[in-house]
Amino acid sequence: MDPESNLAEQKRLIQRILDTDDVDADDARRLAELSDALDGWMCGGGFLPRAWAAKRSSAPVTTQR
Repeated sequence: MDPESNLAEQKRLIQRILDTDDVDADDARRLAELSDALDGWMCGGGFLPRAWAAKRSSAPVTTQR
């Protein structure tokens, strides 16, 4: 699985869904499949998409107690 193309397709689908009042069931199903695949990828030790990794590395480090 390519997390970069997965995330790009997710973003396109999200925008299309948000831009309409009539959500297409195929778009919703595809978004669910992509989300599930990316979750499985990351839970299995895969790397974050670049857009997410860049934000994570520039975020301030905080500790929780």
